[in-house]
Amino acid sequence: MVTRPAPLDRSLTVHREATVRQLSEYLTRLLEEIETSRDDERAYATLLAESVKRVSADTCWIIHSAINPSEQERILALTNPWLHELRHKLERRARTKTFPDGTSRTVAEWVFTDEELTRLTRDADRIDAETVQIDDARRAHNPVKAPPILYEDKLEDLRDKLMPERCLGPWIKFGSIRQWLDHCDAEHTDHCTLSDKSREIFAHHPKWLVDVERRCLVQAAQPGQRYLALSYVWGTHASFQTLLSNVEALQQDGALVPPVPSLAEERDERGAPKREKIVGLETLSRTVADVIEFVDRLGERYLWVDALCIVQDDHSHKQEHLSHMGSIYANAYATIVVTNGPSNYGLTGIRGVTSPMHRTRRGGPYTPSYVRRPNTMASAVQQHISDVQQSLWSKRAWTFQEQIFSRRLILLNDAEVTWECHCNVWLEGVAAVESQCERNTAVVAEGFSFHMDPKFRDYSEHVQQYNQRQFSYPEDSMDAFAGILTVLQTTFLGGFLCCLPVMFFDTALLWYNEGILNERVPKQRRKEDGLSPTWSWAAYEGKIAFPDFSSAKEGVRPLVRWKYCRGDVKTWSSVLSLEKQQPEKKFPTASELHELVEAMTLKDGGPVPAGDPEVPEGTGVAHHHLLHSRPERAVFNALDYYGDEGVPLASASGDCVGVLTPCKKLGSHTIDAKTVIACELVAVSESLINGMETYNVLWIEKKENVYVRKGVGRILKSDWVSQKPERMDLLLV
Repeated sequence: MVTRPAPLDRSLTVHREATVRQLSEYLTRLLEEIETSRDDERAYATLLAESVKRVSADTCWIIHSAINPSEQERILALTNPWLHELRHKLERRARTKTFPDGTSRTVAEWVFTDEELTRLTRDADRIDAETVQIDDARRAHNPVKAPPILYEDKLEDLRDKLMPERCLGPWIKFGSIRQWLDHCDAEHTDHCTLSDKSREIFAHHPKWLVDVERRCLVQAAQPGQRYLALSYVWGTHASFQTLLSNVEALQQDGALVPPVPSLAEERDERGAPKREKIVGLETLSRTVADVIEFVDRLGERYLWVDALCIVQDDHSHKQEHLSHMGSIYANAYATIVVTNGPSNYGLTGIRGVTSPMHRTRRGGPYTPSYVRRPNTMASAVQQHISDVQQSLWSKRAWTFQEQIFSRRLILLNDAEVTWECHCNVWLEGVAAVESQCERNTAVVAEGFSFHMDPKFRDYSEHVQQYNQRQFSYPEDSMDAFAGILTVLQTTFLGGFLCCLPVMFFDTALLWYNEGILNERVPKQRRKEDGLSPTWSWAAYEGKIAFPDFSSAKEGVRPLVRWKYCRGDVKTWSSVLSLEKQQPEKKFPTASELHELVEAMTLKDGGPVPAGDPEVPEGTGVAHHHLLHSRPERAVFNALDYYGDEGVPLASASGDCVGVLTPCKKLGSHTIDAKTVIACELVAVSESLINGMETYNVLWIEKKENVYVRKGVGRILKSDWVSQKPERMDLLLV
């Protein structure tokens, strides 16, 4: 006999949900307005307030969606004691405060010990885990109905009734992928399509596309032409590319069908070859050739591939597309991602074209990893994400902007096909579960969003993720980030210089490494753009960060005016940094920005004007990007060697006056704890840190007629002045 659960009392449900919400809102306000003079206690209060919001949201969801009273009682048995303990502790040190506008409300002081804070945070995590367990139990009793296309998988299972695990065949099921696309088109319109604002930002469209039906290159008929884009790893293997010499021939029908040496050429009535032989076509990468077939079988007509749709030796055409890479991937109907190797590796699973997919299981083939043992959908998705993050594709720098700008991804590897969009992750052979997407519908792409007002954090977060990725050709470091900068430039006045934002130039110049960096040594000398300068983070590979002046009253205040020059042009222009603006002030227009910088003088502590220096002979060849200013210079010693991060700086008396972070490793067999290193420093800006006036300095070193940046640091202003610094002409490359 089955016992039916007791019916839910809807009025009691409403009461329980309202009680939790009211109490959590009250506690959140007390924590956000906590009265304390200590920054760490205020930060902990913010952390605890976020935990209250999270616990409240999870609990209310369980209460509201409960299918029987026991679910509500189960979660409230944990949540209520936790919330009431917080209330009891806060109200012990609470009082009524009257504000200038005449209103009064309760405020509290910080009362929690470290042990109590740790325990409360862990208890909040336990409540979150309980909501997951309740939801998993629901799914076990109420399985989601599979979409029609997935019944084919169930029939395949029945062919071997003794097999305890569900099996997938060795070939890609294009009908399933087609259903993913159509379902997203129908159900995710508000989230997975570009908004009107995004269309303004991503206004660029590709000039060339691959027609997979005709197997040739065609010009895009119209800006809204529907196409899929390919994201993959080139590798160092030489493969076929579109060039000025073959772009016309590639427009013939069948031009992209690789020649088969064993077959005779097709000829017309006069005996001439039907299509012009294209030199090098036999080196067309296996991945590109297989993806062309993949798109054709998916029922789509057009494909964008960088190797074919960018004329590689047309510099202006290439630079235009590189700077608008965000638009190309954001406008794509979907992006096909090949994660399993370089371009000569190819795909698996296309019947009649490639080898079968490498699906394995205990006792037989063709079982994906997420059905080898009983598991939850969430853990299967987490395993998929982990696999993607560990893939070669996810470690390459060029694929970073392709990933974050793409709205929908079809991910291919040797063993499975997976779907990712703004709303969902769908796994092959598993019933697709449609969940309510709560993410912001205003994002411009699947992995990229930014504020309509320029925020330095929008820039810095993407730089920090990007700069740990790898290049086959390190000299591409600025080009591979150009698409992101083009999008940010819609709100960042003045644009970017060598990947540093002009608006926040004085802050961006203070980038520092959180670990040892590897210098990006070019493999090929490029005539057009030269190499990344040492003053840009793009010259180094590794984990970097930017100073956080969010708690400083004045942020960064420049001490110099910078001028920039391209070595081949030899024309200097002012860098109109906005750093003198207070962080809370509204950003000015371009004309107001120019007036702001022009108004800076020595009298009010502003930057010293820099004249136009002579560019040393040959500088445009060896160094393509130059900065000039007239900063104060002084020499300090770096001593008491402890490592390569946070090297202490000492004055002539031996007192510690600051800290220095070098770009490269200092340590060697010749350096020990007593080694003293003389560091030539220049002061470029000042900040107020924890109530102390400090100078932000660059560590420089002279190389012939120019200087290179070796590191960055911070020195107390009083100690810098006591060193009696002298002003110098600085030409930084």
